[in-house]
Amino acid sequence: DGRRTCAELVDDRAHRISDVEAWFKMQRDELLRLENELQQQHAIAQLQQAELQRRQRSAESQNWASAAVTAAGLSPGPPPSIDRPVTLGADCNSPDAAVTTYKEETWEINVVQSVLFASAGAA
Repeated sequence: DGRRTCAELVDDRAHRISDVEAWFKMQRDELLRLENELQQQHAIAQLQQAELQRRQRSAESQNWASAAVTAAGLSPGPPPSIDRPVTLGADCNSPDAAVTTYKEETWEINVVQSVLFASAGAA
């Protein structure tokens, strides 16, 4: 006769509520996933921005150092101790690498001291 019993209506209502709850959970999970993805993208963007700023500061420092070396009348370029190119697989822990690094650092210190003394003498 087309009429449903009370038990059938209650059962139907329970199924609809269950379907809505499942849909809601699926939507909430998707929202959480999207929020996490957005946070990751934001973190990556912050890291990229920090790296860009670091590179800009490094470039500015190199430009200043190059100008200072030129102003002090020193020969620009790499330290004189670098007479061979670094190759892939080079052993950075070898005694040669330590000596080269020490020579490079000493050269850099000498350049900075020369620039400072030259600028102090000009003042």
